[in-house]
Amino acid sequence: MKLRILLAWACAMAPLAGYAQVPSFKVAVQGELKPAACTMQVSEQGSFNYGKLKLKDLNKDTYTLLPVLERELRISCEARTKVALTASDPNAGLVPFKDPIVFFGGHGKSWSSSRQYGLRNEAGRAIGSWALMLVPGFTVDGQATDSIYSGDNGKSWDPSVGNFFHDDGSLETWGLPGLKEPAFGSVFQGTMRVQVALDRIAQLGVSTEVPFSGGAVLTLVYL
Repeated sequence: MKLRILLAWACAMAPLAGYAQVPSFKVAVQGELKPAACTMQVSEQGSFNYGKLKLKDLNKDTYTLLPVLERELRISCEARTKVALTASDPNAGLVPFKDPIVFFGGHGKSWSSSRQYGLRNEAGRAIGSWALMLVPGFTVDGQATDSIYSGDNGKSWDPSVGNFFHDDGSLETWGLPGLKEPAFGSVFQGTMRVQVALDRIAQLGVSTEVPFSGGAVLTLVYL
């Protein structure tokens, strides 16, 4: 994000009696304000790999929740600044469930199907969904924070339970305890958590190994 400033004045000297008119000229003052550059890193290169699963371990009549996996998220900035995160889902719409699902043991509350991330097989067929959470407890420059989110592009902020929804324009960030506003910081650090829900065996219809995949694009926003 860059903010450009251009100020220009047009100065015309008024003619004095007995003198010829002086041509006008312009003076331009230019500058550029830009946020301190930040980098974002997720441990294990941002990969959440469940390895090989056995069909016999999946539920026949309902979805199966796989174990929760966690990775460390770290945002490092050249100078103290305010940042937030937003997410998009390249597999949006590939969710086979109609009813909400309670992920993360209920700590992040229930997820409607429109807020779940899509999960697909190699043929592009929806075979499940997954959820993404920024676990409350992030630190900013070593200080404890509260998780907060904005649904109006940063005009106002409310407490967050950490559910990180996709493609709804919401922003997730962190504020100092008791303050519902983004905190200035150079290092933002905490835990990302994911959990997968696989469709029931009857819907999967598999007899051989079937790789599945999902993903999300995290975007860093300077505030």
